[in-house]
Amino acid sequence: MNNVIKVIALAITTMFLASCATDPQLSMPSIFSDNMVLQQNKDVAIWGKAKPGTDINVTGSWGSDATTTADDSGEWRVNLPTIEAGGPYTLSVSAAKTSLTINNVLLGEVWIGSGQSNME
Repeated sequence: MNNVIKVIALAITTMFLASCATDPQLSMPSIFSDNMVLQQNKDVAIWGKAKPGTDINVTGSWGSDATTTADDSGEWRVNLPTIEAGGPYTLSVSAAKTSLTINNVLLGEVWIGSGQSNME
């Protein structure tokens, strides 16, 4: 019985330490990925997480940039202006020594279609 308690305590400690070690400097939701399309001629919301108080710089290769600071919970958000349809562009997000680059970003019309199965 003593060995079982030791194994459980060791497993819990290992999981706790692993979760602390994987705390990223900068992360974004999977909705932001290579080959995405952003709405043209609008301020587009870009968001993610970083260590609290970290300065975040978001740059679109089409000539727009925005900066912000991660709040106390580590969340950040900017509104990045887009231009007329075109691309491919890159979207770069940097914080301290960490950066993320999203490639093949197109600007254009984003439509969501839903309806019956015979919708064309």
